[in-house]
Amino acid sequence: MAHGGERLLREKPWRDRNSMWLLPTIACCGLLTWASFLYVGVRARRRAWLAASAGYGVATVVYLTIVQTAPESADGTADTSGWRGIAGTVFILGVWLGGCVHALIINRQWLDFLATQPEAGPLPPVAATAVSPPAPVPAPPPPPRVHQAPPPLDEPWRTFMARALAAQREIATSVANTSPGPMRDRLELVAGRVETVLQECWQLALDGQGLARARLRIDNVAIGRELRQLRDHAPSPSLTETTEALQAQLDTARRLEAEVATTYDGLLLMNAQLGAASASVIELSARPQRLNDVAAVESDLDSVVDELVAIRHGLNELDG
Repeated sequence: MAHGGERLLREKPWRDRNSMWLLPTIACCGLLTWASFLYVGVRARRRAWLAASAGYGVATVVYLTIVQTAPESADGTADTSGWRGIAGTVFILGVWLGGCVHALIINRQWLDFLATQPEAGPLPPVAATAVSPPAPVPAPPPPPRVHQAPPPLDEPWRTFMARALAAQREIATSVANTSPGPMRDRLELVAGRVETVLQECWQLALDGQGLARARLRIDNVAIGRELRQLRDHAPSPSLTETTEALQAQLDTARRLEAEVATTYDGLLLMNAQLGAASASVIELSARPQRLNDVAAVESDLDSVVDELVAIRHGLNELDG
């Protein structure tokens, strides 16, 4: 999950506000349980929640039918002392209490879903200023999605992206093969986190390729040869400045080599961690009872994103 999603989940006002869908289930004695599940099912497009809405709706209709068909007592009210009263009580308590428990269980999944959605809303007002706004910076090219060919990168950056895409396809296949239920719902969120990993991998691979190409344009051999030739000349201010300029080129080449190595090592670690996450998802897809283990996979993927972002920020700081 991106950092914004984790931040939202830690904010109690946000969790309380987005848990208001529970109120019809809790406060209406089960009569509107179906409406609560219909709302979240339509918003999140979860078949399991839509099916639950239909089940609670049928149970509510059965309860209302039992009450309406009950014979009247002497005072004109419905007589619920017979089997209809018992059956009606069982149905409404099942819908009410069962629906409350069910809703509380899936509320965390609902909040996870909302936290992964892009935030939308009007932009805040900006005070007028005499300085014209800067020209918009073009967005980087989007990363490839599942089943697309690797991007046009040089080696070894192309291989890093190809392995990341292969891990994503394995995870997507495992999620598709998981039986509908809480485990599949959680693994779908994991697949969303992998998309974020790919975006960071794509950008870092582009950075690494740019650094590697820049390094190739500096000819260390020729520069070293010039420095050796200068040693035979008599010392002079001009000779000193020339030597410093040539040495600065060598320093730049070494700095670029260090940045390329850092980028390479980061992507190598990312491939290994993404492969481990893929293996965990394959195992969890076959063991739906181990729902608690999904949190560890989510945490590992968040760590991968943090590491890739940290490498990119480190490169930016060096540029600065």
